[in-house]
Amino acid sequence: MDVDAILKQTIYPKFAQRMERSIYLNFEQGGRPVKWKPSLRAKQTGRKTLLDKHILQNSIFAKATGTGIIIGTPVVYAAIHNFGGHIDKNVTVRKHTRRTKHGITTVKSHARKMNLEIAKREFFLIQNSDREYLNNLIFDLIINKIGK
Repeated sequence: MDVDAILKQTIYPKFAQRMERSIYLNFEQGGRPVKWKPSLRAKQTGRKTLLDKHILQNSIFAKATGTGIIIGTPVVYAAIHNFGGHIDKNVTVRKHTRRTKHGITTVKSHARKMNLEIAKREFFLIQNSDREYLNNLIFDLIINKIGK
């Protein structure tokens, strides 16, 4: 029995699928096993943190390769949300309209200093249940495929 072929055809695809689902659940539950600090927007609206438009959550992918699995996202701001950190930079705010008590007004394009702290909300992590699942897959491989 070719162990490498079994890993590529069975273990890697199953574990990749498991991890994609596990990360999706991290978003749905607002952090696992530790709950994330709620964002200001979530507090104000009563909605869930990092799930306003589900862009980050729905961008997560996991795929099997010939040597293991790749888990990632093409979303550029994923790292700051996963690891937390400080943003200190100047940005250009585009021209836009603003509703005030005096009516709608046009705001010109302008520079704004951005200085904020993003809380760590770790969604890329392996849960203990994921480790157990992988151990069971490997154990089953050893007992049922290699051991025969």
